[in-house]
Amino acid sequence: MLALAASWWLVLGARLDAAQAPSPRPELEVIADSSVGGEQRAQAIRSFMARAKEQGECAGAAAELDAIILDQRFPAWLRRVGAEAIASCGDERTAAYLAGRMARGSTRERLHHLRGARGSAHAKVFEAALALLRDDDARVRCEAAELLARHKVEAAYDTLADVVAKGRDEALLETALHAASAIVKGGAREGAWRTRLEQWANEKAGLRRRAALGSLLESKDAALRKLAERALGDDDWSVRVLGLEWLAREPSVATLELFIARLEVEAVGSRVHGDLNDKLEAFTGVKRYTTHEQWVRWRAGAGRDWAPGKKEGDPASAGNEPRSSTRPKFYGVDVVSARTLYVIDLSGSMNAQSKSPEHKGKRRIDVAKEELLALIDSLPAGSWFNIVAFGDNVFTWLDSLASFGVGRKGSSSAEELTARQRKRDEELREKARSHVRSLNLSGSTNIYDAFARAFEDPDVDTICFMTDGTPTIGTETEAIAIREELVRWNRTRRVRIHCVAVGEDNSLPRWIATDHGGVHRFVP
Repeated sequence: MLALAASWWLVLGARLDAAQAPSPRPELEVIADSSVGGEQRAQAIRSFMARAKEQGECAGAAAELDAIILDQRFPAWLRRVGAEAIASCGDERTAAYLAGRMARGSTRERLHHLRGARGSAHAKVFEAALALLRDDDARVRCEAAELLARHKVEAAYDTLADVVAKGRDEALLETALHAASAIVKGGAREGAWRTRLEQWANEKAGLRRRAALGSLLESKDAALRKLAERALGDDDWSVRVLGLEWLAREPSVATLELFIARLEVEAVGSRVHGDLNDKLEAFTGVKRYTTHEQWVRWRAGAGRDWAPGKKEGDPASAGNEPRSSTRPKFYGVDVVSARTLYVIDLSGSMNAQSKSPEHKGKRRIDVAKEELLALIDSLPAGSWFNIVAFGDNVFTWLDSLASFGVGRKGSSSAEELTARQRKRDEELREKARSHVRSLNLSGSTNIYDAFARAFEDPDVDTICFMTDGTPTIGTETEAIAIREELVRWNRTRRVRIHCVAVGEDNSLPRWIATDHGGVHRFVP
């Protein structure tokens, strides 16, 4: 038996809180043995806890399992399997065991016990989760708030509402607002909470305003149309996307005309401009127009009798050929934004040769550089872009996209750039090319911290993420946890994330693209 199995016996007594350690069980030996395949160990975890549940011994079994899986050397994804297996118990004794440990140990241990408590609808767990809303780690605070929301713990409402009202804890604010909304839904406090949301939604700016708008616009209530129309005209692109998404749910003549009118205001080539075109295409079946002027002419002519549900005809019919795509591409994925960030894997495995027919014989890192260099050349003038590379650490080319905006307000189209701005634009592109050529491989795969850096920039509306592996280092290495954290960060931010999986078609890139409205592409 390897070292991990040995360490299990050393800590088991403490985990059982002085209870007598049981004799070894076959599943525990399999779980502790790192030479056994991952799926076999996962099945052993599930079988061990399932049998314990049948026998009414979940609490003791959870302690035995934790003695193994909380070792920092234990694979993170298998630890998640353990938490889910423990969560399936839901009995009072297991709840007491978890509640007593939710505030103890490292962040990894606190998160594990919170996840294990997801299935426990017991007062002790709720009390412990409430206390963790003041934890030092934002991930723990958010996980606790979500547990309370999952069980609609009314006793948590005032605390969560207070977090939102004070607005000091920005890392928790949006999750707290979402949790409070879930707790009061369908209850006596829902009306009063909605009044507070409306007050916050009418604030001038800020995260609380956007979060409140996002919560309100989750409803299909027709009375929210005016709020959605105001959101579509907001200065914040994220708020405009929230309004656009709500209005597009139910196609109407009024919405069609509003979207056409808004095209005149949005910068050509911007994310919101592209989203408006996509919605107009979905409404009408018309694929050949991209500008405000073209849509106005269509509305006055062929589209004058348009009604919801009416399509112009077969996209392949004469006169309705899909618009030719002149958009920049990254690994074949259309980039529909003038404010993009490219997150690039520099881990050691990027030294392997590509198996893609179009890139065969080239190293993955060399293909990535070629893709970036071609992209830099094809981005329209006036585009803002940045590059975040990750290996053992995270490396950012520019501090923020705003470096492109020095001397002008907002991203500008090619026609609006002055000669001085064009010169600066090209100077930055040349620096970007040099930066790309200088990128070197850097060990492991720090996906979590790369995304954390990407989300620090408020101007980013689209991320293109490329990796050839799974997370192996960083603040978080467990794929489901990274997925959940991205959903929290992007709940109302609405950044679109495209994902390119190179060499290995792992689950995480596919999940991320699906969750965040992006395209997923696998490149062998």
